[in-house]
Amino acid sequence: MIEIVSKYVQETLFDVCTLPDLKRMGKIRGFKNMPAQASKIEAAEYISSLYLSSFGLEAAFIGLEEKELRVLHALRCAKEPKSISDLAPFLGEKDYCSDSTIKKLFLILKDKLVSRGILLLKSRTRYSGRDSKWRQYDLLFPTEFYSYLPPLKMATVEMKSPVSFSCFDSFVRGRFVKNLCNEPEEGIYKEFKFPSFQVDSGKISLGHKTSPSWNEIRDMFLQPWFYYEDISTLARRFSARDLRSSIRRYVLASIPKGFGVTKEVLIKTMTEFSIPFIEKELESFISIGLLLGFLGKRVQENVEYFIPNIQESAPSSTFLLQCIEEKDRVKIIMKEGSSFEQMIFLSQVSKVCYEENFFFLQPCIKEIGRDFAKHEENVWIKNLLSSSSIFQNAFERVREQRGKLVLHQGLKIIKLNGLDAEGVVLHAYKEKVTDLGQGYYAVAEENFLELLAYGKKKGLIPKFINA
Repeated sequence: MIEIVSKYVQETLFDVCTLPDLKRMGKIRGFKNMPAQASKIEAAEYISSLYLSSFGLEAAFIGLEEKELRVLHALRCAKEPKSISDLAPFLGEKDYCSDSTIKKLFLILKDKLVSRGILLLKSRTRYSGRDSKWRQYDLLFPTEFYSYLPPLKMATVEMKSPVSFSCFDSFVRGRFVKNLCNEPEEGIYKEFKFPSFQVDSGKISLGHKTSPSWNEIRDMFLQPWFYYEDISTLARRFSARDLRSSIRRYVLASIPKGFGVTKEVLIKTMTEFSIPFIEKELESFISIGLLLGFLGKRVQENVEYFIPNIQESAPSSTFLLQCIEEKDRVKIIMKEGSSFEQMIFLSQVSKVCYEENFFFLQPCIKEIGRDFAKHEENVWIKNLLSSSSIFQNAFERVREQRGKLVLHQGLKIIKLNGLDAEGVVLHAYKEKVTDLGQGYYAVAEENFLELLAYGKKKGLIPKFINA
């Protein structure tokens, strides 16, 4: 990323800016030692050495108008360069602007932000020959400048007492059970296209993610909530819809903890960012946010406020799972008040089975050893070990073998280069290979020749290495 930013600095200062632009930049940023009679190259070289420093940044952000601040906030939440066309809606223009409009916006951005020393421009190395030169530029807001960007202006109100939220943990637990029981989606959940849980080969998966962490699960439900739109309104969207999810997250994350906003403030802010709630979208967005615990609601002084709850929270250390040993596995009884997050965490060192409304965990030596030191120190693992001799013995086996060279007989190691090769082989032989990570797999010698013949039949070219 440093190399990319450096290229943006070089092109902005040496190619895009004129000498008057550089002199103005030096004056606003307070680069006082720039020679008065410097040539353009001398001025660009001098400023390039100071550009990404904090020098003069506070002054550079003073006096910016709301439209210009919106552009910078949009670039910050995008976390990547964007074209002038992408940013046109934040400057009051519609999508699919004409070349003359793009040129006008280029000159506005250059005058208001680039020559103030807070925004960078660079032309794309590859672009359509049909595009005008003004469409070829991408804009970058350096991460070094984020902390100097004034916060979003929203009418927030502090809540006079703590706000309670619906329990996301309970929602996830209920959805897991419904998905495994193949119960159909009902009501408002259909509209949001949330991912589904599965248990395959002893591993929990959500959507395309296998063995997700709790934070990954939370994020995989936050994303479709932020992105939600009524399909019937697509024809009336601006191009800013591509940034909708990240902007909605950014706006709600900008509300201080313990503060709330009214519906009217949400509508106004999203409209200013050119991602307005159309028709009944806001009602659905709020309803599902309340159900999942991403929003709270409070009536204060006869005004209804909504309070975001999208930041990660520290997990409870209280262990309320009861373990009953059955042969080589452990039956988990979830007591009242127990956390499904703990169940998800323990599944990452286990093979999981869900039968007759109960979870069963069987120790997985490979997963236990993958990050043994971290697992051994975890408070939930410690509680599990104190409750189950089966898991105690598994951890003891891994502890005894740590640091030793283990030789396996009757195995072949194969490496599948690329997703295409992995897709071909794993589609037919998923149950007969063991994933070793980074594209390497172990396969029993008795299955190797069959797998090899299958790969050749599908067009894969094997290469043999004798070690």
